[in-house]
Amino acid sequence: MFEALWFVPYLAFFIVLWIILKRILKGAWPSAAEWSAIAACFAAISSLLMMGIQRANLMEAARPEIVLTHWTRSMEGRGEAAHEIITFKTIKNVGHGAAFTLIINAADIKNKRPLTLFSTIRLPVLAANESVDINGKISIWLKNVEPDDSGFKLLQFPIEIFCWDSRGRRHQTQYNLSVAELSGNVFLDNEIAPGVSLGNRTTTVRSVWFLKMLDALRRIPGVGKLFSEVRYVRHNHA
Repeated sequence: MFEALWFVPYLAFFIVLWIILKRILKGAWPSAAEWSAIAACFAAISSLLMMGIQRANLMEAARPEIVLTHWTRSMEGRGEAAHEIITFKTIKNVGHGAAFTLIINAADIKNKRPLTLFSTIRLPVLAANESVDINGKISIWLKNVEPDDSGFKLLQFPIEIFCWDSRGRRHQTQYNLSVAELSGNVFLDNEIAPGVSLGNRTTTVRSVWFLKMLDALRRIPGVGKLFSEVRYVRHNHA
């Protein structure tokens, strides 16, 4: 609840300061009690800042950071069943804290015909600075992608990773992948495999109390859908 109450001491300080300034403008110098109130407000703000720094250190010590590595691209199947496979071999926690109830998922995209297919991967726990070989496979049907005006085919989709830290906060990491049809003239920025590009990777952090509040707001008839896409972005990696 600290995030929701951080402004309270500052608000109290400015209220007291405003009252004292009004007295000074009217020609009345602050009394000893009012100077004591100002000192108390400064002490409260100082205590809050120290508490915030300590809490930030605790949160950082518990924060996992999940990355997917060793990407490859290959073909699978023959004839009409032929499709491409994008594979990431390893999942690694490069953060300071353990990741609990880790879930890796990518939406199965269809446009009359399938475009992507991915089976959800689950891990009970991944300790800090540890990695696990999982051989995650994403099936890609670029032949079902509509080309642009120049005949170029590009498929973009997200991969989402959910996990919880030891402080009960949920971390949602999203990989934005772009897969291009291979040809001699294809080159993408930030390539992780031939014709496969990794865009921005963002991590969203939400506290348990915030998730419960959103869940309660979503249940309100008529206005619940307004809170379906609320996000607090903690880290953004180019």
